[in-house]
Amino acid sequence: MNESLELIFDKLKEEDLEEVAQLYDAERPMNTNRTKMKQTFSQIKDNPDYQMIVAKYNNVICGFCKGNYSS
Repeated sequence: MNESLELIFDKLKEEDLEEVAQLYDAERPMNTNRTKMKQTFSQIKDNPDYQMIVAKYNNVICGFCKGNYSS
């Protein structure tokens, strides 16, 4: 079977935060603080020293990474 894999990488958007929180919660046994997550995102989303990327498969977030490029 020749099935194509469409994995898309995109900048994290505020509307992605709940899905990312669910991903975190699936990986570790504690609940992610959504309020703090939204506050942190609001503080760093426009900072060029931070890059936050989501990976999507079939339009569902399957991964997330954050890079800090401060010099």
